[in-house]
Amino acid sequence: MLSFIIGTVLIGFFCLTDSIEKKHRDKQREAMFAYPYDHVAMESESIRRRLDRQREARFAYPYDHSEYEDKAKTFTKKSPNHELGVNVIGVPQCDSKLSEAGILNDLDTTANQTDIDRRIAEIKNLLQREDFNDEIRSFLFGALGEHKTLKALLNLEGNYCIINDVNIEFDRPYLDHDVNEWVCNAQIDHVVVGTTGIFAIESKYWSTETVSKMKNDELYSPLAQAQRNSKALWKFIEEECDTEYSLPVQAVIALCGSGSIRGNWRVRAIPVEKLSHFISRYNRKSSYLTINEIRDVVECVESLMQ
Repeated sequence: MLSFIIGTVLIGFFCLTDSIEKKHRDKQREAMFAYPYDHVAMESESIRRRLDRQREARFAYPYDHSEYEDKAKTFTKKSPNHELGVNVIGVPQCDSKLSEAGILNDLDTTANQTDIDRRIAEIKNLLQREDFNDEIRSFLFGALGEHKTLKALLNLEGNYCIINDVNIEFDRPYLDHDVNEWVCNAQIDHVVVGTTGIFAIESKYWSTETVSKMKNDELYSPLAQAQRNSKALWKFIEEECDTEYSLPVQAVIALCGSGSIRGNWRVRAIPVEKLSHFISRYNRKSSYLTINEIRDVVECVESLMQ
């Protein structure tokens, strides 16, 4: 009788242990698919933190400044190496479409502040006309926002490259768990690669009325769009660029009109007049890039435009 009771207790104990282990494995499996990066890449939170610590350690010691930029000078917007400067590649998407339609003249890809100011004034004059349909006016507002963003980005000091209208296509779609969507392509208004990191920027020229209407639209989320695009850029760089470390991409929405939205820790919503200040003072240490890393990423992204 005693042995029967002991056997029953042991069987119950082993069954309970097996049940607890099964629940633990299920939680681990769920956590893997809930992780914000693609689980196929087999990256865990611990691995990402280790990579971040390694990148931070690089700037904690006095490396040769000809290769590594001084972190302290980054925060004063003074770079010890002006070898790259600020460069612009490509033409904004809406401007390109309006040029193809014959509404605007082709914009020089080496445009400076004066050229951008002239273009903004030209677009504002066109918006006063009433003979354009809604589609053309939408492109005009889009071009106005893109040029305001580009004008703000030209105020950056140091080593930065601004790449306009970046289109990414994947041979094999992947599931973005953050937005619960299969992604096969992405279009980014501006990609900025520089000393303080990589930024995927969406220009939005919204009025207050547009923002109020947009809040009632459950089918469109600008935050989800920006997050989706930054994830696509991160994934492309991971797959195509030969970098030693995993390089994070910060999603940014540049607010160019009177309308405003609230960002979050993944997507920063920044008024366009504060955009260059935000980028130059961005202080996520794991995002800092060396001159060689800037070149590698720019060449990789620029290959998409060929």
